[in-house]
Amino acid sequence: MENNTERDKFAKSIGIEIIEANIDRSVCKLVLNETHLNGLGLVNGGVLFTLGDYALAVAANANGSQTVTLNSTIDFIKSAKEGTLVAVAIPIKVGRTISRYKVEVTHEETSQLIAILNATSFTVK
Repeated sequence: MENNTERDKFAKSIGIEIIEANIDRSVCKLVLNETHLNGLGLVNGGVLFTLGDYALAVAANANGSQTVTLNSTIDFIKSAKEGTLVAVAIPIKVGRTISRYKVEVTHEETSQLIAILNATSFTVK
């Protein structure tokens, strides 16, 4: 059965692909192209945030629940211009309705850390 993350039209429209989806870890990839870049020729911060938030959603919804993000912060560590980005989301604490996740976005080809997203999710159902 298709869950709400698989129906996410925005994530699909920018090219995010789910590689792994379970409650202990999710992995998502994005092959960069010119539409992901800002005016400086670097990956747009919104693209990095979307990739991280989507990886969080994939992990948080892997058990069939429906969650939304309550709060999240992102630290931009290094810029990227091309290649493939990989977002790995792991749960820090999973509660009955509120959970915390850490998402690391790395550059696949260089293994460099690009961004870290810390987020709190709320289980709606």
